Amino acid sequence: MKIKLNKMLNLALAISFSWLIAFSPVISHATEGLTQKGLRFGATAGETISVGDILYIAQSDGKAYKCDADAEASSVPAGAAGNNASSGGFVEVTTECILQGQTAGTPGKRVYTSGTAGGITVGDVDGMNLTFSQCIGMIIPDLAADTSSTNYLIRIAYKPSPGAYETNS
Repeated sequence: MKIKLNKMLNLALAISFSWLIAFSPVISHATEGLTQKGLRFGATAGETISVGDILYIAQSDGKAYKCDADAEASSVPAGAAGNNASSGGFVEVTTECILQGQTAGTPGKRVYTSGTAGGITVGDVDGMNLTFSQCIGMIIPDLAADTSSTNYLIRIAYKPSPGAYETNS
């Protein structure tokens, strides 16, 4: 009986997982250069934003602005813009996506937040004087060519600051 119950549970989990994959929201903005798959949330744009801009959420007003690796206050990325938005408009922020049609580069190279607001820097950031730059993804292979690609995998992952979980006792 226990084995039969485990098999039934495994089958139910497999069906649930298959349903989740089959019905996961995937929005393709092929003409705008962004394929989204992953966690998305909405925010109010604090400035004019374009599809694919790397964004941060300001602590001062909770609005989305273009991330800038030159300034600490605007250097923590929240995700990439999923749509164009004017200041005060709705912007969809995605934490994981593929940006298409970017500057060609070698697959496997890392991509970082840039000193240009909303931009992306490819390769090693040492010597670029980008004090607050963070790795946000990598260049992924293009099916047409393995040596060069214009597709960037963006995956924003939050890392707690040192001591964030420590308590004073």
